Amino acid sequence: MLPPEIEAKLKLFGKKQRQHYVFRRYLKPWATKDQLVVLRKGEIRESNLTKVAVEKHFYKLQPITPEDVTLIRDTLLKSANDFVRSNAESLIQCFSLPFAIKKLIEMNPAVDPQVSAWLEEQIVNGEENLHCGIEEGLMGALDDMLDDNTEFFLDPKASYEFLYAICVQYMRTKRMREAIGAVKSPLAGSDMNRVRGLYTLISAMRIADSLYEERGKHRLVVLNNQTGIPFITGDQPIINLHATFGEIPPESLEFYYPISPTRAMVLVTAATNVPATINGDRVSTLNGLIVKNSHDQVFSNSIECLESLQSQCN
Repeated sequence: MLPPEIEAKLKLFGKKQRQHYVFRRYLKPWATKDQLVVLRKGEIRESNLTKVAVEKHFYKLQPITPEDVTLIRDTLLKSANDFVRSNAESLIQCFSLPFAIKKLIEMNPAVDPQVSAWLEEQIVNGEENLHCGIEEGLMGALDDMLDDNTEFFLDPKASYEFLYAICVQYMRTKRMREAIGAVKSPLAGSDMNRVRGLYTLISAMRIADSLYEERGKHRLVVLNNQTGIPFITGDQPIINLHATFGEIPPESLEFYYPISPTRAMVLVTAATNVPATINGDRVSTLNGLIVKNSHDQVFSNSIECLESLQSQCN
């Protein structure tokens, strides 16, 4: 029997079977009674928020090797500052520790089965729980921007929390993780597919840190859409406006992030002229970029809007 104080800490909440890579609270402005319109594989239909941008055990931790850790350190951390390196090393430990403990348990069959069950739950839920915490930190900024308020970006702490959250959402999607997993690792014994969870989080950390250090060179603008053509979003909801869609990476980074059918956010260089109120042609262009960047799901509050986009793409 486990001591009561240990048993209390090992309380089981259940493995999170369906894990979202675009969080439901973000998608709510497009939904009516939790139903939104989805374009997927050429078919337009209504779907519940709980059934989109989701996959079973999407964030389940993978056992990583010493070579995987070396790969991350060599490719992402050699030029990083102390703040990023310290936080990245903490993430590496968090992703590695459950498997080190699991190995010890397997060598000691006398360990209480409740410990093993709790550990398996952490392997399935751990990264998902991390993303839930990041999402909570983004909610205040999303609510402010829906009210055309960007003053939070002037506060250093709020600004960093916001930048990290949007960079994580940019990197965490199925499209991004599959692209990273498909890269052939340059280091024998390492596997980009196995390490892609860590790679996306630490890459987001690097991007956010760079944007934060140069935040004085950027502007956060809320686009006001009163055209009657709603902004759409997708399973890659944050996009780089300078994406090349080729093998050559873009030279510039400016984020576009629709946050409701009538509001969207852009994070652009200070010299970029962005009218806060935009016309229908610009809305259509931005919607087209969301479709082009999507993995296989596009979301709207309007069947007619998705039908129009579908006809343009055919």
